[in-house]
Amino acid sequence: MSTDHTVRLYTIKEVSLKTGLSTQLIRKWEERYEAVMPSRFPNGYRGYTRENIDKLLWLKSRVDSGVPIGLAIIDYNQNGIQASAQPFEITDEVLDASDLNELQQQFLHAFIAMDVEKVQVFFERLLTLHSTDFVLIHVLQPVLVEIGTKWEHGEISEYQEHFASNFIREKIHAIRSLIPPAPERPELVTACLPNERHDIGMLYFNYFAAKQGFPTIYLGPSPAETGIIDCLRHRKPAAFIFSVSSLEIYRSNEMFLKELDRIITEEKHLTKVFLGGRVINEDKLYPGTEHIYELTGNSHDTIAKIRKYLFE
Repeated sequence: MSTDHTVRLYTIKEVSLKTGLSTQLIRKWEERYEAVMPSRFPNGYRGYTRENIDKLLWLKSRVDSGVPIGLAIIDYNQNGIQASAQPFEITDEVLDASDLNELQQQFLHAFIAMDVEKVQVFFERLLTLHSTDFVLIHVLQPVLVEIGTKWEHGEISEYQEHFASNFIREKIHAIRSLIPPAPERPELVTACLPNERHDIGMLYFNYFAAKQGFPTIYLGPSPAETGIIDCLRHRKPAAFIFSVSSLEIYRSNEMFLKELDRIITEEKHLTKVFLGGRVINEDKLYPGTEHIYELTGNSHDTIAKIRKYLFE
């Protein structure tokens, strides 16, 4: 690309100072996402225009509000930077209970009607107005719970519940894939406990773990016990994180968890194991084990606790 000498160009260090982004992150956004396409100085070094800086500032504001960089760039390409002339993000806190309930009900009715286009458009619109965390936690999660309740009570069919669950599952996977892991973060292996098939909670955890920079390997719902043990021996992860939603499944895995703990001890692995889910009601060591911990709280709170176990 030829350099227009009538335009003031800034070095990458100047851009870093003006935007608060590290030079490494600026390069990563360029190379991985084509966030900006800098010109070149005669010496071959990158040269940035004022428009490049404005775009990076805009993208940074979206990322700081919780939007993955990939989605922020898509939004920029669709709407342009003029959207930042006015407050782009509606502050989540301004929504009262009735406003939030209206959002949830709109999504609920679209799911039940299986209106694919409406669900997709509504989801994309929410992401332009609110942080990703807000959409996942305060809109989608309560809607999914209500859909599950309606299915259990026979008010909707199983196929409607599956449609909603799969939509949310796909969106979490897509958002998660846009978040690169941080350098030198330890590897986490996540899964449902054997025989546990409700995996949405674990997908939420994977998203928040990714936001904290952790690389995760997801084994999915109801993995085999032998597969988990093989993974321990081959991958030697910093931690396993398991979700469990029913007391019956929690109790049925007692022998397996104690066997896993025994293997960790005897083979001198450094791996820790964490259990989370709605049946866990106290932070404590799992009875009869040395390396397995029960943690209460939602996905956001749980990853914060795990960080303390791993780093403190």
